[in-house]
Amino acid sequence: MQYLFFILAFILFILSGLFVASQIQKKKQTSRVKGIFSKDFYVDLKKYRTIISELNDRIDQLQNSLSIVNLKSNKLERINKELFETKILLEKRLEDLEALSRKKDELFTMFVHDIKNPAGVIKNLVELLQTYDLTLNEQKEIILSLIKTSDRILGLADEITKVIACESDFKLDIRPSPVKQTVNEAYLLNNVKAKKKNQSLKVTIDDSVGMVEMDSDKIEQVLDNLLSNAIKFSPEGTTIKLNVLKKGKDLLVEVEDQGPGLTFEDIQNAFQKGKRLSSVPTNGEHSTGLGLWIVKRIITEHKGKVWVESNPGNGSKFIFRIPIVYK
Repeated sequence: MQYLFFILAFILFILSGLFVASQIQKKKQTSRVKGIFSKDFYVDLKKYRTIISELNDRIDQLQNSLSIVNLKSNKLERINKELFETKILLEKRLEDLEALSRKKDELFTMFVHDIKNPAGVIKNLVELLQTYDLTLNEQKEIILSLIKTSDRILGLADEITKVIACESDFKLDIRPSPVKQTVNEAYLLNNVKAKKKNQSLKVTIDDSVGMVEMDSDKIEQVLDNLLSNAIKFSPEGTTIKLNVLKKGKDLLVEVEDQGPGLTFEDIQNAFQKGKRLSSVPTNGEHSTGLGLWIVKRIITEHKGKVWVESNPGNGSKFIFRIPIVYK
């Protein structure tokens, strides 16, 4: 028993020695560390920690400012996009207004030109009435032509009024119309002028031609312009032919004269606005260079096509075709 007590006492002594040794070692290490870092180091360390803390605060502030800038940038982007879209819209409206202005100018030019032809017809009819050697039927025919021509002038004046009020653009009144009636009305308007120049106006309408979906007043203007030009540019004593026939699904109309014919350059420029061709009227008539341009405009609106076949010295044939059924 004493032996066991001795052993336990020895073990406690050893453990105590080890504990004391470890404490001595720890104090040595602490003393060594304190010897490495000076007091100024700890002062600087505290200062740097303060600076780092301030920098972190500044970073947070900058991040908040950046978020605000991003929000403003997005708002400016949206505003710029809206301004750009508004600019595009305004440019489109400006183009539309310019196009409308050009159309109005074209319409006025067309109406003024078309008023001159029937006005000239009225003058010729009145001159015929003054001869006093007409039969009663001839006088009635002339009076009916005067009424018809006057109605046409009034109709054109009404269209001009609508254009001024911005109520009308070049719109067609498409409806099934009898071709023979439209051709006959154009014939009556121009036959008087042909007779005055001792010209013969011959009309041939194929039996297969019936109703066509068209603006009959506008097609009458086309026929009037073509016949009036043929009379104007053909010598006295010649024949002018108007042929009307059905060609497949189209109405085909030909106006053929015995005038001086057209050069290749004339054919290229024939339907351009205001272009005067090399041939001149044979009886001092006035020419504006607008009639054929008007013809092309009307035929194009009818989804048709117009062209001329001619050679110098061999007369000219003006041809147009429009669909029988307008779609």
